[in-house]
Formats: sequence, structure tokens, C-alpha cells
Amino acid sequence: MCNRLHKQHKNITRTSSSNSRFETKSTMSDYYEIDFLGVDSPKSGDAITIRYQIGDEVSIHVVDGGFQLTGDKIVEHINAHYGAPNRIDHVVVTHPDQDHCGGLRTVLKEFDIGTLWMIRPWDYTSDLIGRIARFANEENLARRLKEVYPNIAALEEFVRRQIKWNT
Repeated sequence: MCNRLHKQHKNITRTSSSNSRFETKSTMSDYYEIDFLGVDSPKSGDAITIRYQIGDEVSIHVVDGGFQLTGDKIVEHINAHYGAPNRIDHVVVTHPDQDHCGGLRTVLKEFDIGTLWMIRPWDYTSDLIGRIARFANEENLARRLKEVYPNIAALEEFVRRQIKWNT
């Protein structure tokens, strides 16, 4: 199941003629498409693909990836409806629950990714350590946060293995 939202905007070119009247003509339309893909759960989960064009530039985004099995559906949808691109400009993980980031590993395997956006709380241990008394050092807190958020920890580890990670 997929719910699609599509909108086109006409670009208007105004040209002056010899008698100072304006003539309008349509050029290639800018557009956006937002597709909400089913994640095989009536309760929760998101997998959203977005494609838009502004001028001559087309961009593709994926926001969340549903459960692990949703990843193949996302790849198939993008290939079928977005012209089988090699690259996804942005992948966004809104939060670390498995029903939102489980399928993204498949997306990351299949496409070149411009930017992966996700929270990594273990990067903020220096800010958190003073607020959580039971941890004596940042390393232990970071390890515990990765245990508490295994889905994004696994996604980060997958990306680290695939590319040179810049921190």
C-alpha cells in the first residue's frame, strides 16, 4: 500500500513585447511527490519517500525506513517510480525505534547516499555525564546508550563499515 501526494507548480516566464504587453508561457513545472509506504503494521512505523524538482535539479529523500523487511519495498518503490536512480540525496532517521529505522540498511546498501541524518546520543556524553549520576565516565555512558538504542547503533556501525566515517 502506498499513499501518494503529488503537486506541480507552473513556472511563469514573462516577456515584454514591443507594445509593452506581457506574454506568459509555461516552462517545465517544478513538482514534489511524497509517498507514504506501508510498513506491514497497523500500529506504527513510517517509510516515506520524497522526490521533487526545482528548476533542473531533481532531489530524492527517504524519511524513515519502517521495519527491516520494509527496506526492499522502499528500494523497489524508488526504482519503479523515481527512475531507478543511483543516489538518494538525504536519508533521515526521525527517531531510533525499529519501526522507523529498520529498513534503512537496505536503502544504504542499494544507493549512494548524500547525507544521512540521525541522532547519535553517544556523541553527547560530555553534555550528559553530569546529569546521570550512575555513570562514572563517558565511555561507559556511550556504551550504555548504544545498548539502549541498538537500531541506530547498528545503522551507524553499518555506515562506518561502508565508508570512511568523518566525525
